[in-house]
Amino acid sequence: MFGLYEDLTAGLSVPLVVYNNPGTTHFTFSDELYARIGTLPNVTSFKIPGLPTVPDEARARVDAIRSLAPEHVTVGISGDSAAATGLNAGCEVWYSVIGGTLPALALTITRAAQAGDTAAADAESQRLQPLWEMFAAQGSLRVTATIAEHLGSFLPPRCRAPSAASTWQHARESPSSSRISTYVTDDRDDASRALRRRPSWTSESETAARHHHDEESCDRPKDKG
Repeated sequence: MFGLYEDLTAGLSVPLVVYNNPGTTHFTFSDELYARIGTLPNVTSFKIPGLPTVPDEARARVDAIRSLAPEHVTVGISGDSAAATGLNAGCEVWYSVIGGTLPALALTITRAAQAGDTAAADAESQRLQPLWEMFAAQGSLRVTATIAEHLGSFLPPRCRAPSAASTWQHARESPSSSRISTYVTDDRDDASRALRRRPSWTSESETAARHHHDEESCDRPKDKG
């Protein structure tokens, strides 16, 4: 694994975030590997998986990873449900899924942790537990894309995969639907300011253009994977 990153960074001219993602890769970084990769050129951050839920243990783990790398290499938490734990434990970065779509939600957790109010950060994360559960069940990117669609932040292709197309319907039918809708509604103004909305398709020419685009999308061969 070290050889892979060594080869990658040999010709790299941009900052590199190294993602330890055992849930997807089925490979877990050892402390020795963190230390070796941290010395490679242009490595600027470690994106780490979830931490122990006990605060002292989480902080000890973050401190241990940080001690293995040069001072300029940051430690960032991944997995939005683990964000409060990671930030409270001293992570400098949260690699967020919802941050670009529902910025107010992410900022509430982040600012509480930055202020040292660990209880408030934990409480806000707990308030979002139905959303985290939906991430686990449906996939965080799919759910966040569906929220963005619901907010009117982008126009999805008319021919979507059934699982993606049904995500919002699943959300509406779930026991937590009213709470999740509240999160989206509460964050709507912030999201609309943070995201550039596409113009609505109102004129005849625009409607025709959209119809043509959708037909092309439907006619494209489907991936075999």
